[in-house]
Amino acid sequence: PRDAALGAVDRPLWHPGWPVAVAGAAFALGLLSDALLAGPYFNLLAPVFLGLLGWNLAVFLLLAVSALRGGGAPGPTRRATVHGLTRWLRRAARRARSGLPLADFAARWSQAALPLTTARASLLLHAGAAALALGTVAGMYARALVFDYRAGWSTTLLEPAQVHGLLAALFASAQALSGIALPDVAGIAALRVTPGQPATASAADWIHLIGLTLLVAVVLPRGLLALWAARQARRLARGVTLAWGEPYFQRLQLRSTAPARGVTVLTHGQPAPPATAAGLAALLSRALGGQVQAQFVPPLAYGEEDGAAAAVPAASSGRLIVLLDLTATPEDEVHGALLRALPGHPLLVLDSAAFVRRFGAGARLQERSAAWCGLADRLRVSIVVANLEAGAQPEAEAELRQALGG
Repeated sequence: PRDAALGAVDRPLWHPGWPVAVAGAAFALGLLSDALLAGPYFNLLAPVFLGLLGWNLAVFLLLAVSALRGGGAPGPTRRATVHGLTRWLRRAARRARSGLPLADFAARWSQAALPLTTARASLLLHAGAAALALGTVAGMYARALVFDYRAGWSTTLLEPAQVHGLLAALFASAQALSGIALPDVAGIAALRVTPGQPATASAADWIHLIGLTLLVAVVLPRGLLALWAARQARRLARGVTLAWGEPYFQRLQLRSTAPARGVTVLTHGQPAPPATAAGLAALLSRALGGQVQAQFVPPLAYGEEDGAAAAVPAASSGRLIVLLDLTATPEDEVHGALLRALPGHPLLVLDSAAFVRRFGAGARLQERSAAWCGLADRLRVSIVVANLEAGAQPEAEAELRQALGG
């Protein structure tokens, strides 16, 4: 509510009435196509009919190939959908002059919602294609009701035998369903329209054949695909699948459901500098979500490692964390004695900030970390190495969350 760009993002990108609107517009276009494109006679090789049939058969073939390949790479429809959604969200961010990273959100959300968006786009396309074919059939019958429609064909490239073979293949299913038989080659030749031979045969049977072909080959499969896409869209709309295992969602869930947590922090030799204490608190908050209360107890002096248990008050809350500096070389008689003397299962956190400033983040850092990890392994103590003066550290946060049982 405090950012204008979120108002644009919050507007729904989908309306349940869109499939009905698209189907209505497509039906009207099909209804007018015969009146706008038809000539003085009913053309048996009408471009509208052949175009509709060829386009839909090509789409069915592509869908079958995609299904056999397990979906494959995103097709042009999915790519166009993602591109359009991303551009729309970016324009919304620019108009609102928002400081929020909506461009990055647009790209991520477009990918996350791709199955849902694809199902909805498929619903619109299938519903529109079915309605367009249905409107074309209705337009042919509407014109035949009010006009004396005569059938014929005219082409320069095909001979009667070729036209007969083409029509027999196109209307095979319609002939089987309707019982209407095609004329033989001589009958097809008699229907040829020339300057001296106008169309004279009735178009009734041909309208039935074409209408039934479009219903069987286009309207029925497109309608079933539209119903399937609607079912998929309804199912996907109930829950978009996100990467819930990522650290961001884990922290968000902890922040919203977990109560405030407390930990006790023990240092060795000297108190933790303010920057180190603040860095540990921030790391704990990012790893566990919400507010984490870190209680720092007085540091344990050198030479008093065997009595470390007395340095931790009995009333201390939460898990015990031993905070040490990575610049120190691990010594079993000092640090090992400290960790063995502590009750329970302390967590060892090593701050690498000073070490990185002095020696860099190269091989020496890896060697020192490995030496400390070796000591921790021998004592069976959980260990986390983190730069407490740096920002977000997903790997260290995940290790800390696992060690503390978050």
